[in-house]
Amino acid sequence: MNNDQNLENLNQSLAEIKSSLEKTCEGQKRQPKAEIREEDENASSFDEPEIECEKVEEMAGSKGVIIADEPIRSALERMAETINLDQSTNLVIIEHALSGPRANCNGLNDAIELAKSGNPVIIAGWQTELAYSADPRWHAAMASPNVIFVRLPFLGQELITKVAEAKSNERPLDQLALDLLDLTTEISRAKTINHDLQNALRTGDEDKAETLLAAATELFGDQDREMLIHTVARAAFSEVVGKQFEGKYYPDLCIDLEGTLIGADGEPNQQVLDLIKLSTDLRRRPVTIWTGSELKQARQILNKLGLTCKLMSKNNTAGIEVETMIDDLSADEIESRYGIKARNYINIDDLVSENP
Repeated sequence: MNNDQNLENLNQSLAEIKSSLEKTCEGQKRQPKAEIREEDENASSFDEPEIECEKVEEMAGSKGVIIADEPIRSALERMAETINLDQSTNLVIIEHALSGPRANCNGLNDAIELAKSGNPVIIAGWQTELAYSADPRWHAAMASPNVIFVRLPFLGQELITKVAEAKSNERPLDQLALDLLDLTTEISRAKTINHDLQNALRTGDEDKAETLLAAATELFGDQDREMLIHTVARAAFSEVVGKQFEGKYYPDLCIDLEGTLIGADGEPNQQVLDLIKLSTDLRRRPVTIWTGSELKQARQILNKLGLTCKLMSKNNTAGIEVETMIDDLSADEIESRYGIKARNYINIDDLVSENP
């Protein structure tokens, strides 16, 4: 097959992919850079349906897979054949299907499972990374160095470049992103247990209450009955679950939000913004923004600043140790209040004075 025929086939595949995806995403407009619609914030549910035809963990292997609904999948297969795509590559389309077997499923769980194979995983979606960054599954999927995002529509050469980038494994594994997903799952579980437990106690269903208390014991450890009921309720409402990070070290650059990234005047600190963007571009160290405030409000602030960093609550950090921390509080006060340790501590006032 000559080059002209290859180009014609590639253009045809791209046209088919674009047409199919536009139909799938009908009614969904591409969002501005710093905006996330309400339904996107709510898309972080953890009851994502499994693919009915085959399990992702069974598909992950030496040969890559394409996860997408028809006719998108067939078009991508033809494109992969035309550009002679590395056969170990996994390609996952992030979808917001309104109906069908993948309704409310955007493929992030699939990408997390496929990443474990070590083979290249390309996540493709119509929206910007900012639009997906509120979902902890996004950060867990992107935590692996063999996972790369490409925005639709893409050309064949761009896909080849992304695969090469995924195979290079130049950025470090973001273990904290993976552990934060586990934490989010545990918080969701605690809320479910608390809801059902309170109903069982109110209706006098002692058998169900005992079953739920056993599940709570698995999550929070052995406690007497009344203390365990209190612990579950507290976790459900405060979203603080145990000490998952106690004794763990992460190589992250961790930056406080209020008083550090955002100054006392309510304006962003440009030196800190530049540092975040530089660290993100260099990809040498994961970047985490953390706060003692409510996470949803904090995410809105990051959205306005165009930051896609992972976000965590300081209230869930007891016992954690990180590589570098920038904060407006002293290191001793942070450790006393939150149980956080840092191998390198930088006070925001010192950073600003050194970089006026």
